[in-house]
Amino acid sequence: MEKKEEILVFNTPKNFKRGKYLLSRYRLKDLVIMVAIMLISLAAIIVYLTLFPDQDMQIHLLVVILLLLPIGGVYILFMSMPVYLNLFEYITAFFFFRRKQKKFKWEGIYLDEKEVMIDHEESEE
Repeated sequence: MEKKEEILVFNTPKNFKRGKYLLSRYRLKDLVIMVAIMLISLAAIIVYLTLFPDQDMQIHLLVVILLLLPIGGVYILFMSMPVYLNLFEYITAFFFFRRKQKKFKWEGIYLDEKEVMIDHEESEE
């Protein structure tokens, strides 16, 4: 007999993430962060080019590329992901989960009363 591997598939409707986000992709918080970083980066490029017009062209190119890196980082952070909305949401969910205190209390089924007494005595110590 041949064994078939069972593959688990997460099926969602085609419009699963549409309708509740702006432009069908972004939350308001995402757009505010994106626009703010893009404006700051572009303003820094303009300020640099106006304050230092006499620099070498290679230095200009290097500085402009360095000032464009935040825009590339924002693009990567807010790209769509399969289960989460984007990488930014995944990272915030991960840090929220890691920061939260996790204590689990055992409330299982005991087979006899001796186990209950032993567990109860250990928890009091």
